[in-house]
Amino acid sequence: MRKFKLKNTASSNGSAKPTSSFKHNIDAIIKALKIPPIALAHSPGGLSLKAPAAGEVYVGDLNQVWRYGATLATPNNAVPWLEAVVAYALKELK
Repeated sequence: MRKFKLKNTASSNGSAKPTSSFKHNIDAIIKALKIPPIALAHSPGGLSLKAPAAGEVYVGDLNQVWRYGATLATPNNAVPWLEAVVAYALKELK
């Protein structure tokens, strides 16, 4: 919001849409902020869930995985990537 001088999550301007429109889609936020790929670890893409919710989930849905108590079978694929996203955001806020 600071980067695009938005007053609140519902506001927009010619170069940015409202932040509320992203919901929890991390990939869309990264794209809108034009974060260079070199600044982030490689996106883990598909991640495996442990039973009983076994299956595959995409990184953009991680908030739902953890919100509803599911567990990743391979959390090490997602955690470094999320840490890189946070580190970049913190650096930009300084």
